[in-house]
Amino acid sequence: MKVVNDIDARLKSIIIKNAKAEITNEDINDNSDFIGDFGYDSISIMQIIIDVEKEFSMQFDDNDLHLANLGNYGRLKSYILRKVPLL
Repeated sequence: MKVVNDIDARLKSIIIKNAKAEITNEDINDNSDFIGDFGYDSISIMQIIIDVEKEFSMQFDDNDLHLANLGNYGRLKSYILRKVPLL
């Protein structure tokens, strides 16, 4: 569980850093929509992808780069948890 909490904290930090509006950890939940709630555009979402790949030493599969995986915080977190080994 500690690893999951660590991933959650690191991902929230990335989301806050790239947000167009001022947001806090408390503003982010699994249903938070990047476009609707935080005002992200396609360039901002691409920056999140780049930052996530660096932070978690992973790569998104090209076939997975769609809103079904990236549209909100919960889906992105679930995708990362599937890709990053939980040691």
